[in-house]
Amino acid sequence: MIVEKGIPVPPQKWERPKYPWKELDIGDSFLVPLSEHSFYKGAHTGAKHAGIKITVRTTPNGWRVWRVA
Repeated sequence: MIVEKGIPVPPQKWERPKYPWKELDIGDSFLVPLSEHSFYKGAHTGAKHAGIKITVRTTPNGWRVWRVA
């Protein structure tokens, strides 16, 4: 590998979150289809980055996510 100097870091791209973490008030919820297989594993990480606490329950229609704090 070659060490290079003076190359600027490109600006970080900001992407709108896929889920409405910051829009939730305590007691609010939203439904995620079960077809989104990767959702459950990353749900708490996404909420943590938004500074909120959530609980997730499986329902017949999908995962229901509630903000609890």
